[in-house]
Amino acid sequence: MLVEDRGAPALEPQAAPRAASLLLHCLAVALLVCIAAGATLYLYWAFNDVVSSHRRHMNAAAYDAQQFFDQREALLRSLSASAVRNVGSEHLDDALAHTGAAPQVEVLPLQEADGAYDWALVLTRRDLHRVALARTKVVYSSPRQVSTLRMAARDQVALAPIPADTQAWLSRTLANVTLRPSATGQTRIIWLHPPQDTDKRLFLFTPLDPVEPEAGWIGLEVQGVESAVDTPQAGAGNYVLFDERNRPVLHSSDPAADRALAHTARKDAFGLQGQGWIPDYLVLSKSVGDDGWRLVYYTPLLRVLQDNAFALQTAALASLLLTLAVVLQVRYIRRHLVLPAVRQYETLAGDLSSLRRAEQSLLQAKRDAEAANRAKTVFLTTMSHEIRTPLYGILGTLELFSLTPVSPQQAQYLETVQQSSATLLRTINDTLDLSRIEAGHTALQCAPFSPVELLNSVVASFAARAQAKGLQTYALADPDMPAAVIGDAMRIRQILDNLVSNAVKFTDSGRIVLRLKLAGSSHEGICLGFQVADTGAGIAPEHQISLFDPYYQVSTDDPAALPGTGLGLSICRRLAEAMQGRINAVSELGLGTSVTFDVRLPLAPDTPEAAGPDMSGTAVYVQGAVPEIVHNLCGWLRHWGAVALPYPLAGTVSLDAAVLVRAWPHTDRRGDWHGPQVIIHPPGLPAPVEGSPRTWFANAYSLASIRQAIHQAHIGLARSMPHQAKAATEALNLRVLVAEDNPISQFILREQLEHLGCTVVLAGDGQEALNLPGLLDFDAVLTDLNMPLVDGYEFTRRLRKRGYEGPILGITANAFEDEQRRGKNAGMTRLLVKPLALSAMRQALQTLQGVRS
Repeated sequence: MLVEDRGAPALEPQAAPRAASLLLHCLAVALLVCIAAGATLYLYWAFNDVVSSHRRHMNAAAYDAQQFFDQREALLRSLSASAVRNVGSEHLDDALAHTGAAPQVEVLPLQEADGAYDWALVLTRRDLHRVALARTKVVYSSPRQVSTLRMAARDQVALAPIPADTQAWLSRTLANVTLRPSATGQTRIIWLHPPQDTDKRLFLFTPLDPVEPEAGWIGLEVQGVESAVDTPQAGAGNYVLFDERNRPVLHSSDPAADRALAHTARKDAFGLQGQGWIPDYLVLSKSVGDDGWRLVYYTPLLRVLQDNAFALQTAALASLLLTLAVVLQVRYIRRHLVLPAVRQYETLAGDLSSLRRAEQSLLQAKRDAEAANRAKTVFLTTMSHEIRTPLYGILGTLELFSLTPVSPQQAQYLETVQQSSATLLRTINDTLDLSRIEAGHTALQCAPFSPVELLNSVVASFAARAQAKGLQTYALADPDMPAAVIGDAMRIRQILDNLVSNAVKFTDSGRIVLRLKLAGSSHEGICLGFQVADTGAGIAPEHQISLFDPYYQVSTDDPAALPGTGLGLSICRRLAEAMQGRINAVSELGLGTSVTFDVRLPLAPDTPEAAGPDMSGTAVYVQGAVPEIVHNLCGWLRHWGAVALPYPLAGTVSLDAAVLVRAWPHTDRRGDWHGPQVIIHPPGLPAPVEGSPRTWFANAYSLASIRQAIHQAHIGLARSMPHQAKAATEALNLRVLVAEDNPISQFILREQLEHLGCTVVLAGDGQEALNLPGLLDFDAVLTDLNMPLVDGYEFTRRLRKRGYEGPILGITANAFEDEQRRGKNAGMTRLLVKPLALSAMRQALQTLQGVRS
C-alpha cells in the first residue's frame, strides 16, 4: 500500500555510491562467512566420519577381547564346579587305580604331598578338549605347600614346572587376596600377571572353597593373550591392558602411552584424551573380565588427522577457489553493475518532479479506488432499499388482489403479473447476493443446526411447486447422520434452495431427489455430502464448463421455460467456496442432472439426539414404490431400535404385532394386510386410503412425524388425521403497532395484517409511535428500520427501555448481515426483509403468537 510521505528528504547523489559499495562489500563478507562455515561443517563431518571408523574398529577389537576373557572365566568356573573333596582320605595311588577303568572320565587329584590330596577334579574328555582348545593349562596353587603346579591328564606328556619365582609370586599374591563375591554374585575370579614373566602369559584363579581359603586355588594358565587383545584392524590403533590397580600389564608398542592413559576413567568410555589443552589420543576404554581389568585402545590424534588429510586438502582447495570466485564476482559487479547504476542515478537524481507526480497519481488512484468501493457499498444499500420498497408495494398489492373475486381472464392476467414480479424479485436478490459476495460483505453466521431437519425443510418448501408439475420430490438422509453440526444453516439452505429451484424449473416429469450422506470424518469434523438429482432434460457437455459462471444461461427450445438471471449456480459456488466446500454438476442429455455439494463442518458439542418415543423391539414392515426410499426408511427404523424389513411383494405376513408403513410414493400392489398401518404422504394431498380405526397418517417430510405415527400404531393410540393445510382464513386476533414512514408500505402492511385478522395502529415514524397511548399493550410491533426523527433501532431501544416485552419485528429492504446484527443488538425479536409475502407474515406472527402463549 502506498503511503504519502512529503517530509522524507531525498537521497544525496553522493550517498548512492557509498550505499551500493557498502552493500556489495557486506555481500562479499557474508559469502566468505558462508564459505568458511561450509568448509568448517564439511571438515567436521569428515572428522566425525574418520573418528566413527576408528571407533568401529576399536569396538570390534574390544568385543573380541571381552569374549576371550569371558570364555576363559566361564571355562574356569566349569572346572571349579567339577572339584570334589576327598572325604575318605584315599591315597593318590588308590584313586588312580579306581578311575583307570573309566576312559571317559579323568580324575586329576590336587596333590599336596606324599600322595595325599584333599581335592580332585573330575573331568570329562570334553572338558580336557575345551582346555586344550582354549590354549590354557590347568594349574593348582596350594597355600600349604606354597607352590603352583600344572595339572596334566594321564595320557598327556608331563608338563614342565612353573618357575619357582613365579610360583612364589603367585602364592604370595593369592594369599593376600580378600575373598568376596564378584559383581555378578558368583565366586570371584582373580586375574594375575607375574611381573617377572616374559612370555606375556596370564593366570586366572578361583578358590576351591570360598569358605575355606586353605583349600587352595584352581586356575588356568592362559597363553595367546597378546593375539586376542591385539588389533588386526588397521583403524583400531594400539592397546594397553591395565589390571585392577591401573598398572599396565600388556601393551602393544608405545610404553610412554601407558603412563598417559593410566588415569583413563574406570568406566567404559570413548573420546579424546591428553594432558594439555590439545588432546593427544583418541581413546576407547572397555572393562574385561570379572576382576576389574581394563583394556584401552588408543590412536594418536596425529594419525586421525592424517587419515583426514584428503578432506583437509579438499576443504582448503574449495575454500580458496570459492574465495577467488567471490572476489572476482564482486569486482565484476562493481565494474559492470554498480558503477553504471551510480552514473544513471546521478543522471536522474536532478529530476525528481516526475517521480513526485507519479507518486501523487498513484495515491490519487488509491483514493479513487477506495471511493469507488464505498460508492459500490452505498449503491448496494440504496438499490436494496429503493427497489425493494416499491417492489413490496407491487407484490403485496398483487397478492391482496389475488384474494378478491376476479374473472378467469383477470386471474390469468394476475398470474402473469405475479410471475413477472417474482422473476424481477429473484433477479434483484441474485444480483445483490452476488454483489455482496464480490464486495466481501457476506459473513458466515455459524450456529448449531440439524442437517436432517434442514434437508426435509427444503424438500417441504418446494413440494407444492413440484406437485403442481406432477413431480415427485423426496429426501433421503443417512441414518448415521449426527444430531447437530455447527455451520451457517441459512447459507447452506440458500444453496439447496437454488439447486432444487433449478431442478423443479427444468424437470417436466419424473422425480427430484435430495440426498444427504456422510462423505467422511476426521478430528476436524464431518464431511456432509448433499446431492440434488432430477430426471430433467439434462445439460449438454459444452454447457457444463460454464455452468457456474455469472449470468450464464443454457439455451432451451422450450417456450414455456421460465426465464432466469443465470446467477443462482454462480452464487452457490461462491457460497460453497466461502465455507471451504465444493460443488460439482454431472449431467447427461435425456437422463437428468445431479449436483453435489460437499462441506466439512465441526460437530456440535454435547448435542443429544432428538427425543422420540422408544421403538425398541417394534416390528415394522415398509412398503413403497421406490426401493431406495424403503431401504432408507428401514435404516432409520433400525436406528430408532425397531426391527424393520421390506414388505414382501407377494404372500401374507402372519405377524399380528407388526406395523405396516406405506412409504410415499405409494405402490399399486397393496398386498393383504389386516394389521395396523401408517400411511406416509406429503401434506396437502388427499389421503390415498380411507381412514380406519387401524390406520395412522404421517408427514412425508418429517421423520419425527413418521416415528410418532408408528409408535402410536404399535401401542394402539388414537389415530392421527391426514395432514391438511391450516385454513388460510384463520384469524390471528392480534393488536399490532406498525411504525412505517412510506405510505405505500403502510397501506400494504395494514391490508396484510387486517386480512390476517389483526387490529392495526399506524405511526409515521418512531417518535410518533412512542407518543401513542397504551404503547405497552400491543401484542406485537412492526417497525421499519430507516425512518426520520427516530429510526427503527432507536425506537426499539426506547421501547425496550420502557418495559415492553412483546415481540418487535423489524422490516427492512436492506438484505445485509449487519442489519441483522444491529437489529438483534437493539432488542428486535427478528428481522423481515421486503418484499414480504402474506404467508411469511402469517408464519412470523403465528410463531411469535405460539411463543407468547
